[in-house]
Amino acid sequence: MTNTAFFLATRYFFITFVLYVVLAAFISSCDHDSPISHSTWQTFDSRDNGNGNGNSIIKHPVYRAKVPAHWIRKDPAFEESIVDTTKANCEFVIQENGHTIRITFHTFPIESQGMRIPAQAQIVRWKRQFDELDPPSLHTQSEGHGGFTGLFFEGQGSVKTTLISVLGWSMQLADIYVRQLKHDAGGSKNHLSYHRCADYTIKASGPTVLINKYRNEIIDFASSLELIDELKL
Repeated sequence: MTNTAFFLATRYFFITFVLYVVLAAFISSCDHDSPISHSTWQTFDSRDNGNGNGNSIIKHPVYRAKVPAHWIRKDPAFEESIVDTTKANCEFVIQENGHTIRITFHTFPIESQGMRIPAQAQIVRWKRQFDELDPPSLHTQSEGHGGFTGLFFEGQGSVKTTLISVLGWSMQLADIYVRQLKHDAGGSKNHLSYHRCADYTIKASGPTVLINKYRNEIIDFASSLELIDELKL
């Protein structure tokens, strides 16, 4: 082999090796920043109607969503009434290195369309929960999935000197489905139809670094949430 051929072969090997190392480092970095977690479908109960106690409290599975396996789920006790809408239907926590993300799911049954809380009002309330907001981080956009429409909110700021981020969804069942469910119920206050028509919110809050790490995972969960029973027109 001539000196020129040897030089070219050596340079080709070196360049190939460097590209391999860079690619491996990139893949490793992506895996670290965007954790991949196995998810399974889980169901979520409606609220009760507040007319019972203990074993007479009635809740029904109304919703489902894909939940990552490493999330820790916390449900209200079986005998606990959650007619009070300040209580979550269900919540999850993601824990890492002593830090926690809290994800809450609330539903808001309505007697009539005029009683609905505007989606924007929920976002205003979330903003007020910060001690100080970072205006450039605030983002709101329209959202729609599973027959529901509403708003997605993202923002960060400080709470007791800690940098916190929030991802929030304020959703309402589309009017056309509300009318159909009420029609199917024949005008009566059928428990399931009443709760299927409810508005809902999903809110994830926690340290900004942790929210950034699990952001896509949380968004996938929220996007998958739907009524168990298929909506029909």
